[in-house]
Amino acid sequence: MIPPGDEPEGSMMALAAFGDPHRYGAHIRELVRLGDEGEVRIDHPWGSADNSTPLLLDGRAWTADNVAEQPEHKRADLAAAVQWVFAESVVHIARHLQRLTRTSALVFSGGCALNSHLNGRLAADSGFDTLFVAPAPHDAGTAVGAALYGWHYQLGQERVPVPTDAAWGPGPGVLPTTTVPSGYRALSQLGSGLAPTVAALLAEHRIVGWVQGQLEFGPRALGHRSILAHPGHTATRDRLNAIKKRAAYRPFAPAVLTEHATEWFMSSGDPFMNRVATVRRCRADRIAAVTHHDGTARVQSVAADHQGLRDLLEQFRDLTGLPLLLNTSLNRKGAPILRTAEQAVAAAVDLRLDALAVGDTLLLADHVPDPRAASLRAR
Repeated sequence: MIPPGDEPEGSMMALAAFGDPHRYGAHIRELVRLGDEGEVRIDHPWGSADNSTPLLLDGRAWTADNVAEQPEHKRADLAAAVQWVFAESVVHIARHLQRLTRTSALVFSGGCALNSHLNGRLAADSGFDTLFVAPAPHDAGTAVGAALYGWHYQLGQERVPVPTDAAWGPGPGVLPTTTVPSGYRALSQLGSGLAPTVAALLAEHRIVGWVQGQLEFGPRALGHRSILAHPGHTATRDRLNAIKKRAAYRPFAPAVLTEHATEWFMSSGDPFMNRVATVRRCRADRIAAVTHHDGTARVQSVAADHQGLRDLLEQFRDLTGLPLLLNTSLNRKGAPILRTAEQAVAAAVDLRLDALAVGDTLLLADHVPDPRAASLRAR
């Protein structure tokens, strides 16, 4: 359902929001059988990760080779059906586990735990009171789980606190201001003035690269290697999708101050941006750039001890009345999140960002006025 060139997993979730799950839901449901004891059986050959056998829908054979020829609304309907049946199947397993264990908390890991729509369903419908999805629930996180197991169960040490951030990687290094790229100028040693300066830029709908502290562990940018923007206008979303060369229907996530999350969303969110929540209807028009077609958003909650975004979010809230920002990863299409200051500068130039903050230095594009030079009116 996703043409070559677009990331299939994330694109499927995004496209599903535009579809009707009932159009193909019964057909997909016939391929997946839910049995007793939490059993899930997928019909042959699709249960063997087959990606070549055609799927017959509407009297036509769908294959990976001809999916781009299908109308987008039909592809959206298929994506919605697959997402619906997939979530139903995982919730089926989780409910069985809850009946067996009678425990209140579920730790969910594996590649499927990157499906943020599913995680929203699990939080609401699995029967567990608490759902925890780690910042890197895929294979890369297995080492962390093994280390924690050894620390607590083998060595008898106290459990580590539940994390609210994942800044566990290397630092970016120092940004050399002696080699400022063409088209930019450097504002150095801003210190405590960095956050209000960047907040003013964001209030004026500038798009800013944000490199602060240690690199995030996992696939989500959590405010240490991010591109940030005002959440209020769909034009910002469209510009960012063009900058990052993503499908136009793909949404962006909000990072919100934890204490304000339930004012804007029907959930408290997730510190690792792993869970979708419904946007409150009375607020949706004010945060159009992060509200998806189906009225949802993948919410990152930013706690008081978050070292990457907390101060900036507070400054932006004071300027605009909005306690949240659009937050997406600082990377080029098909590349991982950037690690070093030098990589960030190259990407900022390539992506034509309005500004880039590394440490307490701000690179400002020549076409952008210095926000310290005038009193900017918040929008």
